[in-house]
Amino acid sequence: MKKLLFISCIVCALLLHSCSKESENNSEVEISNNAIMIEDDTYVSIKGLEEVFDFKENHSASQINFTDGEFYYVQVVIFGNLQPIWRARDASLWVYADLFAPGFEGLTSGTYDFKPDNTDENDIDLSNSHFFIDGKVAIDLNKDGELESDDNEFLKITGGSIKLERQEDYYEIELNLSLENNIQVTGKFSDDFDQV
Repeated sequence: MKKLLFISCIVCALLLHSCSKESENNSEVEISNNAIMIEDDTYVSIKGLEEVFDFKENHSASQINFTDGEFYYVQVVIFGNLQPIWRARDASLWVYADLFAPGFEGLTSGTYDFKPDNTDENDIDLSNSHFFIDGKVAIDLNKDGELESDDNEFLKITGGSIKLERQEDYYEIELNLSLENNIQVTGKFSDDFDQV
């Protein structure tokens, strides 16, 4: 009888240890607010910026940007006009994607699904869809505080979704992205979003 009781106690202890280990692993995967996780690396203190584009034929368009650094702009000529283009600096991370929403009220709440680069954003079949194209993630691989496109620090987004809940300037965003080389990116953002 003592032997059976002893074995039962060991089995219970193993089960309890296994359950606590599983909950520890699940908490490690949980990402905090205003943070982005790429593989095993977590970037915190994320800020957001929305570059509002001109309205397209069938929808609104904006580029959303996230960084753990700061945003600045440079002036470039686009189709003969001088335009500000926003970038990240003093950063170890910069994520951006071009989002398209139905209607002409700007970005609206919804799940924006990835579309390939050759997607015609003015396709009438997409006029009632939330989607995004042309996104990248830049990581400061050499840890010099600069994100350089010539050092293979920019990775193309190849799939996934961006869930957006918006109330005026307050945004709640969840990222679930795939990058080239099958790298996974997840993130959460809840805060006021600067619009430019």
